[in-house]
Amino acid sequence: MPTQTHHVDRTLTVLRRLGFSLATDPEIEAGRAAAVQLVGEAIATADTLRRVQARTGCACFVARADEGFSAAVSAIPLTPLALPDLAEGQFDALAPLDALVARPGDPVAAIYIWGAAGLSWRGRMLAVAAAQALVCEVHPTLPSYARAATSEGEHILQHRLGARPVRGPGGLVMAPPHHPQRRAA
Repeated sequence: MPTQTHHVDRTLTVLRRLGFSLATDPEIEAGRAAAVQLVGEAIATADTLRRVQARTGCACFVARADEGFSAAVSAIPLTPLALPDLAEGQFDALAPLDALVARPGDPVAAIYIWGAAGLSWRGRMLAVAAAQALVCEVHPTLPSYARAATSEGEHILQHRLGARPVRGPGGLVMAPPHHPQRRAA
């Protein structure tokens, strides 16, 4: 399984190009509150989001428009230790274990698209573009995992990212590497 290191700089560069910035603690709170409005309470807590953000240095991002919050995207770079849970469809995205979450410089074996949401049509398109960039530009040689929270999200995962169900409970899907032939950086 290919792994990548030095993923933080690539993530920051690609998402900044799309108008996203690393979320601050208040932005994490606001982004989670917006996500709850869109999909309900069955998402990671703000404390969990902050913990993973601190560990990875690149998990939660926001884009702002003139009127305020426009879009949020979050993704967890995962260590090789996460692969067995992912293969069985049992990765706990609500409270991921620290050992499974890659720190800067750790090898990354997969990416988990934790969430992508926008409060307007433009915001939703921006969030989808950011999720696609994470998969296709930042981590093109790695598999990507996610769980859809809405039918629109399920459609995007299947038709834009090529995700297919993983065995096991919980609705986990996996998209194969975008460019598996590229050498991991």
